[in-house]
Amino acid sequence: MRFNVTLIDPPRHPFAHFLYDVSRYIVHSIESLGHDCTLERNRCVKDATNILIGTHHVARAVEMEEILGPAKNWVVMQTEILRGGRVNETEDPRWNDVVVPLYRGARAVWDSLPENVDELRRQDIRADILRFGYHPAMNEIVPKRTRDIDFLFYGSVTPRRKVILDKLAALGYDLRVEFDTPHIYRNDLIARAEVVLTIRQSEAMTHLPQGRILYLANNSVLVGGEGGVGQEGLEDVFSWTEGDVVEHCRALRARTDLRELAATFHERFKARPMTDFLKPLVDKLDA
Repeated sequence: MRFNVTLIDPPRHPFAHFLYDVSRYIVHSIESLGHDCTLERNRCVKDATNILIGTHHVARAVEMEEILGPAKNWVVMQTEILRGGRVNETEDPRWNDVVVPLYRGARAVWDSLPENVDELRRQDIRADILRFGYHPAMNEIVPKRTRDIDFLFYGSVTPRRKVILDKLAALGYDLRVEFDTPHIYRNDLIARAEVVLTIRQSEAMTHLPQGRILYLANNSVLVGGEGGVGQEGLEDVFSWTEGDVVEHCRALRARTDLRELAATFHERFKARPMTDFLKPLVDKLDA
């Protein structure tokens, strides 16, 4: 089979690069399964099964039609939180105008959250669970011999996250916070950090940032912070708590075996090849 991954990356939405890692996981894994796979930006391939990533960036139905072009076969890889006609807890007219027609017309919809799959099925949309695992092609971070950052957080700094980050900074840790950082600089920061933080977005959106954690576990980087919705399959490859996250991080940073702990998590993750999770879904398309 011939595949193409289409990342929807409109000029008005500057943060689509947060989905680069996930897009590359899919490309590498499909190729490892013996199929051809290309990667396009805002463009589908006519004679391929197109895997759409970032569909929540589409503003209007006509924009989606332009991206699809003459392509007739597509799969949607859904990455956001869906609840009762809302995307990421926001009332969104695109739900009926873009999301539902696009998803109903797809050969398949893949999502990593069971709650989302249930929501989609209530909308008469076929959906399957796709979990993520290890792929050697995503190993690209070389740890620094000297790590001068105690805690690194990259992502949007919401009010809830700011409270936690401020508390860690007040304890005197070398804390680095980045949001819209290009890949080359982000990875150098990761290589310098003892712990990369994961913190819930808000009290309403408590889902785990799966893409971030799987990429870090793939690269033997220690992740610490909070657990969250959708952590099944990742709960044993990072250090998390449901309690006081600041205290948890303080105790984690005080350990003398951080690199050994990261290596343990990495070996667990390596035992779960990404191809094992993706193959049944690709075979289902072929059938």
